[in-house]
Amino acid sequence: MTVAVILTAAGRGERFDPVSGAAPKQYLPFACGRSALEICLRKFTKIPEITEMIVTVQPEHEKYYTPILQRFSQKITVVLGAGSRPESVKAGVAALSQTAKNVLIHDAARPGFTPGLIANLLQALTTESAAVPARALADSVHYGEAGFLLSPRSRAGLFTVQTPQGFDIKNLTDLYAQFPEHQESDEVSLFLHAGRKVAIVAAEENNIKITEKADFKTMQQILTAENGTGFPDIRTGFGYDVHQLIPAPDGEIILGGVKIPHDMKLKGVSDADVMLHALTDAILGAASAEDIGFHFPPNDPQWRGADSAQFLRHAVKLAHEKGGKLNHVDVTLIGEKPKLSPYREAIRRNIAEICGLPFERVSVKATTTEKLGFTGRGEGLAAQAVATLIFP
Repeated sequence: MTVAVILTAAGRGERFDPVSGAAPKQYLPFACGRSALEICLRKFTKIPEITEMIVTVQPEHEKYYTPILQRFSQKITVVLGAGSRPESVKAGVAALSQTAKNVLIHDAARPGFTPGLIANLLQALTTESAAVPARALADSVHYGEAGFLLSPRSRAGLFTVQTPQGFDIKNLTDLYAQFPEHQESDEVSLFLHAGRKVAIVAAEENNIKITEKADFKTMQQILTAENGTGFPDIRTGFGYDVHQLIPAPDGEIILGGVKIPHDMKLKGVSDADVMLHALTDAILGAASAEDIGFHFPPNDPQWRGADSAQFLRHAVKLAHEKGGKLNHVDVTLIGEKPKLSPYREAIRRNIAEICGLPFERVSVKATTTEKLGFTGRGEGLAAQAVATLIFP
């Protein structure tokens, strides 16, 4: 079975926070450092049947969704949402490729679903053209007005419905063509309007939709319980690198991606940027992802003269793919010269840009060994780095 996913993230969240310019609820980070949208995407990427993912968004939210989508190696298609949820979903369906047979349509503000729910939906879609998670009402139901109850209603046969909602794509697109003006709240209503059957799978208690701020707090508690602690999983990696200094009149040294005039240069297969090499190893270490030599073997000629920034970008990408969010880096250069102070801020800005970090979360320092050892004799430079990753 091949399945596509459409994540609806085009809502502006007026009920959650009416303040103009506030980030919508689907982009707000929980204590683990991840937003509801990112948590949903990470859960879907782990399901092998899913071959395509689409996210519907508002154009003014680009500053919120772009950094999130950049953390994924999988292709995620962005579709601009319309003025209503049905029209946004229609736009997402229209952007689907021809490869998937079924589609799961999910609210990005529901990050609490489990793989078991997805498995049940996909199983139902093997025999049915539509399936949704639903739960029979357990509470008493009354009609009311102006803050008062007026009359009881029977709850028999009434269900609350969640997402993801699963559909056979051909059936869904056929109904769009048959009922082009249909504007009900979701695609289930479209199927029922057409007299089609919609199968029920068991809904999940924690699969709540974040609508108001109280829901956000409840979801935070759910995510904390899933993680098993009240704290995010913080991991630290350490990196160390050394490169020899050799004479190079009118030469230059590259440190932290910044070119520094010098009468010596660093010897290495790549550009020998000792600071970026140490930082790359620190991030790989925090992600438990081998070391720089494993990913970029020094005997491979393709890395001759390579820009070390690509090594660092690769490490950051690997950390994100493993579920880590880079939170802070600290790099120390060890050597008598060059003096780093004139170039420190440029190096910090460069590392921040490569790592996708705020400037204030990048620390760059320098020290000497009081003329002791190979660095003290000017035979080489060394660098140490520490990187901190946060995992949910």
